[in-house]
Amino acid sequence: MHENVRETVRRLCIHGARVTVVCSGGPFAASLRETSAQVLETDYELINGLVKEALKWGPFDLVHVHPGPSREFGLRLARVAGIPVCLTLHGEWLDNIHMFWDRFARIFTVSQAVRDKTLKAAPAAAGFVEMMPNGVDLEKFTVYQRLAPPESGRRPRVIVASRFDADKQRLTDFLVELWQVQKPEAVFHWEVAGTGTQIGQLQQAADRLNRTYGTDLVRFHGWLEASALYELYTVCDFSISPGRSAMESMAMGLPTVALGSQGCFGLITPDRTDQAAWSNFGGAGLLEQTAPTSVLEEMLRLWQSSAKFLATARFVADYIHKNFDAAHWHDQLESTYLSVLNGEMRPLVSDAKSPQFPT
Repeated sequence: MHENVRETVRRLCIHGARVTVVCSGGPFAASLRETSAQVLETDYELINGLVKEALKWGPFDLVHVHPGPSREFGLRLARVAGIPVCLTLHGEWLDNIHMFWDRFARIFTVSQAVRDKTLKAAPAAAGFVEMMPNGVDLEKFTVYQRLAPPESGRRPRVIVASRFDADKQRLTDFLVELWQVQKPEAVFHWEVAGTGTQIGQLQQAADRLNRTYGTDLVRFHGWLEASALYELYTVCDFSISPGRSAMESMAMGLPTVALGSQGCFGLITPDRTDQAAWSNFGGAGLLEQTAPTSVLEEMLRLWQSSAKFLATARFVADYIHKNFDAAHWHDQLESTYLSVLNGEMRPLVSDAKSPQFPT
């Protein structure tokens, strides 16, 4: 979410908008200031006082909120200022959307599964719900020219790119079990990019794995900037990652296992890409779980077939390039902002059940 918000803010500022972001202090707030945005830091403890303070930073034309305190603050600010408000829903938590849906000019969902869940909770909101998936910066993450069959005679290298916090405990638990069941005939090297409150659990599991095989099979890189993450992708063969990170690795031409907050989707093969996208690559709406042993077997089989490996790599890269270009979706968001400002609470003309991906 943070990466997507930062890129949205950056593009809005470039296009001449005056953007104010209300968020907690820290590295994210600092990075937003680099985009020329105003940043009002808060802990959301005193909502009414925060609204009064925010009004001094105006005037504003539109508010865009997320679930939780952000939603409560944004609705109050919009009511006082008399301006429209939009909401983005990211996963299983809908934040009582059935009680508030008619307060929003638009409700954005990051996947079809979240959209379906939203409409089940608030059927009358159908005309105001719009798909707005996360996208990939294809200027940073693209390696069509690098796609090649796997080299024989070496262990495959796997990147795991994610946050490792309490909301992604299933992801952490899965990796711990995956390393426990790794067998000599299916030994992989692991590159872990990211940090979080649960990273200690992974480090302990990695220490056990490294001791078992007498070599460093797992390396931790911490949080990486996009350029460093790109370089790490280029030396890996597979990815096991959630959401946006899964899409980035696919765009890079890496066969990818979608592993998110709701569990493991499994290896994304050409016949399962739409299903993976529906659940936001392991997030809300995941219908079936793939066991760690099955994931290792799937990856090993693909590694042992150069033709299938290359075909999968090309397909998933093509899929992301055609459907999840961040530039397209940020343009779509800005277009919706303008539509809302011109028509305010007017419902959408059509109520398509599927995302209208660019061609």
